[in-house]
Amino acid sequence: MIDESVEYKEIVMILDAGKAMATPEASLPKGFSFRLFEDEEDIAHWCRIEASVKEFDSEADARKHFLNEFGARMEDLKKRCIFILNEDGLPIATAMGWLSAAEIKSRLHWIAVCPKYQGLGLGKSVSQKAINVCANLLPNQPIWLSTQTTSHRAVLMYHKFGFNMLKSEMQLKERSSYIDDYDKAIAILATVLKAEDVKSLKNTTV
Repeated sequence: MIDESVEYKEIVMILDAGKAMATPEASLPKGFSFRLFEDEEDIAHWCRIEASVKEFDSEADARKHFLNEFGARMEDLKKRCIFILNEDGLPIATAMGWLSAAEIKSRLHWIAVCPKYQGLGLGKSVSQKAINVCANLLPNQPIWLSTQTTSHRAVLMYHKFGFNMLKSEMQLKERSSYIDDYDKAIAILATVLKAEDVKSLKNTTV
């Protein structure tokens, strides 16, 4: 869930390989199920879900981005793009256990839960499933993710999985598209999170 009252700063986090491999298999509340991306019809489901959480202004914009980023990689999507289905078999949440820019590490990517289904723990479940996918496809490798201060609830969720915030310039050079906003991000998080949570984030930063 995006908190638009909070100033936006990018956050980079990493889960070390050992914790990724030790992550338990994801589970779901009764009535929901997982499945992987199957065919082009799932593009519309992905676009609908991502647009519903305001990642894009419209489903058309979402589709344009999807085809640009993933259009040539349909086979990878069938292994790495996850959906949660509701009781009627409709996809209502998604996440990807994707690849880093250099394709040598995994990346937790494009996590979203339709607003109607938020608050049920599905974001945690689909994220955990994506971690399982990453650990199986690229074992013994860390997992990256990018998030932002406006998703401070998600930052805490990732931290509980074992993700640590990144500050090291050498680490960030591997993901040159990311901006090192660490100090500003911590200051913003301190205005919306409990002091003990901010302390934990700072003490585990790498």
